[in-house]
Amino acid sequence: MFDSDAPIKSKNDDLLGRSNFAIDVANAIVQWELQDNLIIGLYGAWGSGKSSIINMMKEHLESLPVNEKAKVIEFNPWIFSEQEKLFDNFFKQLTLELKINDGSQYKKLAEKLEQYASAITMVQEVNKQINWSYIIQTIGLGVFVTGIVNKTYYMWLFGIIAAIGGVPTILSAIINFLNVNAKISKTTLNSLKTSIEEELKKLKESKKNHNKLLIIIDDIDRLNSTEIKQLFKLVRATANFPNIIYLLAFDKQIVENAFNHDASNEYYGYNYVNCYARW
Repeated sequence: MFDSDAPIKSKNDDLLGRSNFAIDVANAIVQWELQDNLIIGLYGAWGSGKSSIINMMKEHLESLPVNEKAKVIEFNPWIFSEQEKLFDNFFKQLTLELKINDGSQYKKLAEKLEQYASAITMVQEVNKQINWSYIIQTIGLGVFVTGIVNKTYYMWLFGIIAAIGGVPTILSAIINFLNVNAKISKTTLNSLKTSIEEELKKLKESKKNHNKLLIIIDDIDRLNSTEIKQLFKLVRATANFPNIIYLLAFDKQIVENAFNHDASNEYYGYNYVNCYARW
């Protein structure tokens, strides 16, 4: 006899007595009344049933009355290997879900999130221009000019070798920098984030909308150490909007090790995870 290791979809298939726990967590989510951002950590080793618990939570949330349902959005970071794609695809998934299912209700919020994501992407693109190659080329250009002024042959030769390709890189960086500033000078990242926070507060106060926004992120422990830290940065700093609840499912030991990798304190990962994932 062979048993599938695929997660169960319903409490009716639960043979291990986990459904009550899943229902309790789901009820706690819909009863959360504070406007603060909330991060819930669902810990468990690979194959321990985290995805099954998530499925039973979703089933229970779907069974609630309309005015108590949570708006559930799922994001799987494992399918995006590059750090830049992690940020970009998170916001794409978020805005797409808001538009498809609740276009009119969340239209303004989706638009603001798209603007915020675009601004972040542009800043990342400019930051890519600042690298060692760029710095060496810039120094080389400076040495080249100095060599000409001082009529020093070896400085002139070194400078021109190092600066080959430097001018296009410098011009490209300047153009990108000016483009970014032209697009986000009037609306900075902070002001965009503030406008999103204000929109979320309006939605919470609206009589037409009592639903929580629940974002579920599974398979975090399948990422590499750098990607795990980027994901927590995303949740904790970049997208830590009020009235949004995150459910993060992961192997706690793997995530702690990711944060311990470059830390001098061996307990840094433990303290970090326990500080930000509250449950």
